[in-house]
Amino acid sequence: MMTNTNGRSAGVEAVDRALVILKSFSDASPKQTLTELTTRAGLPKSTVLRLTKSLVRQGFLSRDESGIFRLGSAVWQLGHVYDRALDLSAFVRPALARLMAKTTETAAFYVRAGDLRVCLYRHDCAHPIGPRNVHEGTQLPLDRGAAGHVLLAYTDEPGPLYDGIRRNGFYLTIGERDPHSAGIAAPVFGAGDRFVGTISVVGPRSRLEPTIHTTIKEAVTDAAAELSPDFSPHGR
Repeated sequence: MMTNTNGRSAGVEAVDRALVILKSFSDASPKQTLTELTTRAGLPKSTVLRLTKSLVRQGFLSRDESGIFRLGSAVWQLGHVYDRALDLSAFVRPALARLMAKTTETAAFYVRAGDLRVCLYRHDCAHPIGPRNVHEGTQLPLDRGAAGHVLLAYTDEPGPLYDGIRRNGFYLTIGERDPHSAGIAAPVFGAGDRFVGTISVVGPRSRLEPTIHTTIKEAVTDAAAELSPDFSPHGR
């Protein structure tokens, strides 16, 4: 492992670049040409071409006859291992279903992944009008939206805003990430009060705003409190 001039670990540059390439894929860009990959990764085309050959060989990317790249099966396999290792879905999904039934709005569970938040699980509401642009696996910024702020607060982000979230045990936003949406999130803890992630409700502000400070807030904070013991090795 290399060390930079400040004495901090610099990692392996080729690995960092390969991961940048993989992270350039998203719901909006599930398949890309070599030129698109080069642009999104911000790397020389020769570097991207060399790294993609290794990623294809190891199954992290696939490339069809027309030269289009997609994520490979190895990514799905790692995600499946991650899911099974955490053993979350068995109790997170029912909790989201109960929260959606109680609020009639979309419920989701987010975790932090570096400088982003990832929607790990989601239970969509039955309303014809609702948030449909976020899916399981979608990555979003941490600094916008109720779930992102809660994730920052409970991973030691300093400042009055985050002090308030830690003190109140929840955070709600109205029109922050999307002017027409509102959301509220609360932290979920595991054994030894270890922060695990956040459970949230999101929907059109026209539906949420009248009760987001009362019944919806109560439903979300109750769901977080009920879900937290499930992350203990001994359960409830």
